[in-house]
Amino acid sequence: MLNNLVVIATFLWFVAATDGPRSSWVGVESVRGDTGLLLLLGLGTTAGIAAMAVALLPALRAAGVRLRPAFDWTHPDVRRLLRLSGWTVGYVIANQIALSVVLVLANRRSGGVAAYQYAFIFFQLPHGLFAVSIMTTFTPELARCAAAGDLAAYRARFALGLRYLGLVILPAAAAFFVLARPMVGLLERGGFAASDVRVTGDTLQALALALPAFSAYLYTLRGFYALSDTRTPFFINFFENSVNVVLALLLFPRFGVQGLALAYAAAYSLAAVVALRLLAGRTGGLGGDDTGAALSRAAVAAVASGVAGALVAGAVEAPGALRALATLAAAGTAAGTVYVLALRGLGVHDLTPLVRSLRERRDTTPSDV
Repeated sequence: MLNNLVVIATFLWFVAATDGPRSSWVGVESVRGDTGLLLLLGLGTTAGIAAMAVALLPALRAAGVRLRPAFDWTHPDVRRLLRLSGWTVGYVIANQIALSVVLVLANRRSGGVAAYQYAFIFFQLPHGLFAVSIMTTFTPELARCAAAGDLAAYRARFALGLRYLGLVILPAAAAFFVLARPMVGLLERGGFAASDVRVTGDTLQALALALPAFSAYLYTLRGFYALSDTRTPFFINFFENSVNVVLALLLFPRFGVQGLALAYAAAYSLAAVVALRLLAGRTGGLGGDDTGAALSRAAVAAVASGVAGALVAGAVEAPGALRALATLAAAGTAAGTVYVLALRGLGVHDLTPLVRSLRERRDTTPSDV
């Protein structure tokens, strides 16, 4: 979480330094030619990683851990790690190829690259702040269960983590879907015109459809990693990127940048289903009907919260960025209240232990990865 907050702060500083996002709409060359802005973005990202690493040092010292380099390339664990990491390198390469295709397509529309990238930054917020914390908590537990050969415990822990993910990501997706334009509207300043807000907001709205599947997909891949399997995630990821590229090529001519976001959502939705089915076949199930029922009730509550947020947002009247801020405050409060009440009414009781678990993790660890 600390890393994400530093990167977000860098992004906002970048927006201020460029007098609003309009400079990116004019062309990426205006940024490429500015050494100061490039240095700002690079240092901000590096600072986020460094802050995350430094924050772990007190915990390491308290645990009595003393790190020192030991170069033994023939050690069995090192050789095993190198073998497993080969598939991970392929995973990264596939992602970069797909991203390159998407950005080349987006660059065919004026301001397309900036609209997609700004929307994607917003899209990553709930995943980075909440889903990653949950996944980071459960992955070591899954690995311990797998190492002990206790698949029953593995299935139970995976199912609980999946339910927790649904509890936080489903309402976030609903909120982003109905409040995408007000969120982007907070950046409306200088040359960031209303048309820019509309395009970026519509792109964010389409990306919001991918949020539950995106988080479930990455969590499921961690389930494979806990089983010391990096090969299967590579092939699933290759499938996801292939679908993303094909759909992007098909949808972009008609829908523009929003088509790229829809392709992203569809690709991750299909890949999430494939990943979950493969992991279920590998472990003998993933929680069964109880998990499906809990997620279904959370989805119903999320839809109700989205409707409430949309109704309140439509009733707010204020100009420009002020309206965006007022809309987010009022609609966000209404949506959150309705979601909690709906969960209680539907008999979903996982929210309280989830909050307690996240609070305990926050109190016992210095940083979220």
